Amino acid sequence: MTTPQRLLPVPPEALIPVEFDFSPFAGAGVSISAIKSIAIVANNGKDIAASDRLYNAAEASGQQGVVQWLRYPVVGEVYDITCAVSLSDGREWSITGRIPCARV
Repeated sequence: MTTPQRLLPVPPEALIPVEFDFSPFAGAGVSISAIKSIAIVANNGKDIAASDRLYNAAEASGQQGVVQWLRYPVVGEVYDITCAVSLSDGREWSITGRIPCARV
């Protein structure tokens, strides 16, 4: 039998919100009915566990937005993060954003 691991909370300074705005595609009166998927890819090969950067599930932000939190991104890595949604009018859209990570 293995000993359960204690999960420590992530400090707020280690979290980065990534917001996806679907309003240019949705139009008036249309909302997000489902967040279908969130995917993240590391482009430089410095982060071999890019999916571990996703913190909790993506959440709705208003009627036409989605927020996904990232934790502990690797300095020098460039991430592509994609969010796919279904809209209340039956259409589906996805947005991909590129996030370069540098030391500040």
